[in-house]
Amino acid sequence: MPYAGAVAQSRSKAQREERERAQRYEARRRLNDERQARRRRDNVLASIVGGGVVVLAIAAQAVFYEAGPGAGPEPTPLQTSDLPDTPVPEDPNPLPLDDEG
Repeated sequence: MPYAGAVAQSRSKAQREERERAQRYEARRRLNDERQARRRRDNVLASIVGGGVVVLAIAAQAVFYEAGPGAGPEPTPLQTSDLPDTPVPEDPNPLPLDDEG
């Protein structure tokens, strides 16, 4: 009966190898699932942070434009009545208006 023992041993070895293969497969599958979940979480976080940076940049530009160095007091126009009256000199040689020359 040594043959029956060899078959049983071979069967148990095959079953053990099958269990090990199944465990390795399950471990790789779990690792892959965890990596996908991590990538998804990282992408969501990066999108939120990126959107926040864009919003902050736009808000900073708006604040700078409204309250920054260029937002000083409105210039006041000069009063024309304060200027002295000066005569406008006439041009001694006016340009001709037509091509008669």
